[in-house]
Amino acid sequence: MDLVCSYCNTIGFSAENLGTQRNVHFGVKCCNKGKVHGSIPLLPNIPASLHHLYTSPDSLSEYFRKNIRKFNSGLCMASMVVKEETRSTRHGGIASFTIKGQIFCGIGSIQNAAGCTPKFIQTYFFDTDEQAIIRSAFLDIGNPEDNIRNHTLFQRLHEMLLNCQNTYITSFLSIHEYIQRIEVPPDNLRISIHADIRSSAEHSGRYNLPQGSEVAILMPNVVASS
Repeated sequence: MDLVCSYCNTIGFSAENLGTQRNVHFGVKCCNKGKVHGSIPLLPNIPASLHHLYTSPDSLSEYFRKNIRKFNSGLCMASMVVKEETRSTRHGGIASFTIKGQIFCGIGSIQNAAGCTPKFIQTYFFDTDEQAIIRSAFLDIGNPEDNIRNHTLFQRLHEMLLNCQNTYITSFLSIHEYIQRIEVPPDNLRISIHADIRSSAEHSGRYNLPQGSEVAILMPNVVASS
């Protein structure tokens, strides 16, 4: 990717250029030669830890790139649900997946059913190390070295999402993780409930009245003992 659109600064390949060397544009692949007004914002730089996994020649990074789809699936918060589907394979090419009807993103219940392994969004309600263990179990292929790599990579990827302030991930911080992040002694913390105060920045559904008559707060023993 060595050319920049003269209208919106989109980066593209030389073979995609529909203009000239002085007036570069990529047609409908970006701003359609300036017809989409305003500059399209560039994607932010990826975190340094992820860039290392993408580019480093070390064995752990190569393992990550080789299995990148599995790690991407392991961190998914939702599943894709299709009511009608057909599969077709083109001889000599890549298998295609054809979908008919609507596509839904299934989040499911917050807590996994008894006897069922947590998956998707349910995994994010465990502490960081437990999350890595759960996700690694799905990739367990019987090779101890690969299982260690899976655990290490899932931990790093989760920490990366926290450090880059991913709004979805940070909304699932446990009390223990929150205390660690703000670096305040647990004895100095106080939990107060103000039912009449609502933040305009939060989703309105967060302040729906509870259906139960009690409110419970679970604090891990490691916090209490520290």
